Amino acid sequence: FELIALIPLNEIFRAARFVRIFRLIRLLGIASRFFKPVYVLFKTNGLDKLLIFTLIMLFLIPIPVVYIEPDINTFGNGIWWAIVTTTTVGYGDYTPVTGLGRILAVVLMLLGIGIIGTFTSAVSTYFRNSRKLPHDQQVMEIIRKIEDMDSITADEAELIQLHMKRKNRSSREEGP
Repeated sequence: FELIALIPLNEIFRAARFVRIFRLIRLLGIASRFFKPVYVLFKTNGLDKLLIFTLIMLFLIPIPVVYIEPDINTFGNGIWWAIVTTTTVGYGDYTPVTGLGRILAVVLMLLGIGIIGTFTSAVSTYFRNSRKLPHDQQVMEIIRKIEDMDSITADEAELIQLHMKRKNRSSREEGP
């Protein structure tokens, strides 16, 4: 056992760590499939633009608030107050007492309510758009795809006719 312990295997184990990068690449490939719906959701109804605007406002509004509000002394406290106000939590540890501070608080409150409404709208629009097309639109889409084909062989035409005959037969058997 002591002889085996003398063999410098640590270099081999260090080289084996390189294999971890392949795991990371595979993980990124899997994760990209899950990020696409999130990306589409953020692009729906301008939610991405509203979130960016809100983030900018979360960092800009505390600047004047720090100077005009007696209770909010630091920029960190101003950021905390802005986040609490925007999310409509309102802990009450920092409250604006000046007129301008209250106006800025109302702006943040409206942004928070706007985010909730826009997010709800984006989610419902995303699911509404992801539903299947109505039957008539499905048929028109199939016809459009067939018309876009350059040519169709006799075997393909026969296959389409056979499929249509089966569909007609099954719909007559089911009845209204």
